[in-house]
Amino acid sequence: MRPCGVDIRVPRRCELKRCRARRYSAHATWPGTFFTLLPNFLQVSLLMTSSLAATLVLVAAAFVPGPFMKVQNRSWLMTSISEIRHLLSRSIPGRTPHDLFRRARVLMYALLNPFAARIWLKALSTNTLLADIAARNRRFLERPFHCFAQADMRANERAELLCGHFRVVRELFGEDLVRRLYLNSEHVTLASSGRYALVVSEPVRCWREGLLTVAWRDVFEHVDLAWATISFERHAGSGKRSALIGGLQGPAGADRERVREATRACHGLRPKAAVIEAVSELCRMARIDALTGVTKKTHVSAATAIQFGADYDGFWREQGGVEVDGRFVLPLRPYHRDVSEVPSKRRAEFRRRQTLIADLLEQLDRAVDEALTADLKLPHLGHAHATADDHLLELAAALATDYCEAEPA
Repeated sequence: MRPCGVDIRVPRRCELKRCRARRYSAHATWPGTFFTLLPNFLQVSLLMTSSLAATLVLVAAAFVPGPFMKVQNRSWLMTSISEIRHLLSRSIPGRTPHDLFRRARVLMYALLNPFAARIWLKALSTNTLLADIAARNRRFLERPFHCFAQADMRANERAELLCGHFRVVRELFGEDLVRRLYLNSEHVTLASSGRYALVVSEPVRCWREGLLTVAWRDVFEHVDLAWATISFERHAGSGKRSALIGGLQGPAGADRERVREATRACHGLRPKAAVIEAVSELCRMARIDALTGVTKKTHVSAATAIQFGADYDGFWREQGGVEVDGRFVLPLRPYHRDVSEVPSKRRAEFRRRQTLIADLLEQLDRAVDEALTADLKLPHLGHAHATADDHLLELAAALATDYCEAEPA
């Protein structure tokens, strides 16, 4: 079974009904759960009034339940709603009922995940890059509250992952290049060989698998022949850094023939191998202490109705990975055979392939260094943006401090 493919089968109608029933019973989403817990008169208000009134009822009801906060803080939180609305209005502009409902939904997510909300709101209020991305991409504001990167990751862990990732990539690429990636949606070429290139970009196709895409691209046909979606982690306690490969994908159908052509043109260097080489080099430059990959069970698609056919476990073991706590710990540098281990009739091609890999990594190092050097010469971009109100920090801290229950995943 190929390690980077996803087999998609269209389920029958009866299967979809059973799947939806199982998912609803096992993983009930907060809007449905919250709606059933509301008093009857609030349910009638939500169903019978206009969308604007329903949104206001949701926001007001969010501050009523006792388990989430103490009585003495409710009045203060109600007065602080204008501060958080300032951030929501910038990230979710518009006055349509849909926009108003989305603002209320973010508030509800924050109340149900107070620890994640404290981390995330603090980051949004102090990091101008994250605030600008949230203003550009409306879904980015809710990112910690939805499953991504790893299926069994909790909301507060996802919030920490987001903060750590963007801190690492800013140190690695520089402010200017990071803004080109995440604000302008540019595909930045770091190295090339003929018609093939190593490209980094913001995830688009497999955006739930991570926060940065590293691809081996056919620049003539504009087709990615292999791509890895990764996220950088920075552990606050130990200060150590790690990288998580949330997915390693390849093309399907007719594009698979292009993979074979690229392998022959690059002296036997497979597209996936080129991507792994680039990821390892980026980890080295970012001073990453551990490179990990998701297992088949912890891949984000494992919890969906889509049949996921990629054998990640077998692929990581082939790369020398060892399974530890739901992840595969991978070697920081890919294994390369010694030339003496290669049959004599293949040694010429082996040397050309190793020369190609060395040239690509040298280009990658030079491109990253040039981007970082150019960023140091520019005035700091953060001074041009105003930070959010400081009351957001107090609001986030109160949400986490006053919530005594275990945080929902």
